[in-house]
Amino acid sequence: NDESPVNDWDAFLEEHDKIVFVTAGSQILDYKDKAVILFQSIIGAMQASDMNGFHLIICAGSTLVQELSSGYDNVTICGWVPQHKILSTLAQSKHKGSCAIIHGGLATIKECVYYEVPFLVLPLGKDQMDNALRLEDCGINNRFHLEYIKPKCLRYFINQVLQDYKSRLNLKKLSSIFRIAEQKHTGAKAIAHLAENENLDDFEWD
Repeated sequence: NDESPVNDWDAFLEEHDKIVFVTAGSQILDYKDKAVILFQSIIGAMQASDMNGFHLIICAGSTLVQELSSGYDNVTICGWVPQHKILSTLAQSKHKGSCAIIHGGLATIKECVYYEVPFLVLPLGKDQMDNALRLEDCGINNRFHLEYIKPKCLRYFINQVLQDYKSRLNLKKLSSIFRIAEQKHTGAKAIAHLAENENLDDFEWD
C-alpha cells in the first residue's frame, strides 16, 4: 500500500510493546488545521524522556500524510492503517500501557470500547463533542480540548488515561455490553468470521 510505510503489520506490532495510536478519522479534511496541530504536537511529545519505549503510529489520511514528516525512529506516519488490527492487538496483554488518541467519531469510539483500549478523545467537529459527553455519562472521562494540544499536556493526558482506574473499569463494563450486543447479531458475526477466515465455508448461521 503506497500510503503505508509498513509492509508487515503483524511483525511491526509484535516489535513494539507500547504504542500510541493517533487518528482523526476519515473526514479529516473537514478539520485539517486542527488535525495537523494534533499530529505535530504528539510527534513532539514522543521525544520526551518519559515517552521512551513508546512508538507512535499516526493515521493521517492520504492527503495529510504528504504534509507531515518525522525523522524520529519512534514515529510512523501513514496515510492508511489497518485500524481493527491495531486496536485488537493493543488489547493484548503484551501491549499493556498502549493507548489511542482519537477524534471522537462513533465508529472509532466503538472499536476502542469493543477492544477495551484506553483512549483519549479530542473532539474536532460534527457530533464528536456529543459522543465524548456520552462517554462521560458512562463514567469514561477521557475528553480534552484543542487548547491543551501541547506536547507536555499530551504526555500528561496519556499518563492519566493509562492510570485512571475508575475510567478503565467503566471501559471494561461498556466493552462487555458491546460484545454481548455484537454476539446477538448474525450479520456481525459473519463479517468477523469472513475477516478472519476469508470465507464463510465453516460459518454456522443461526
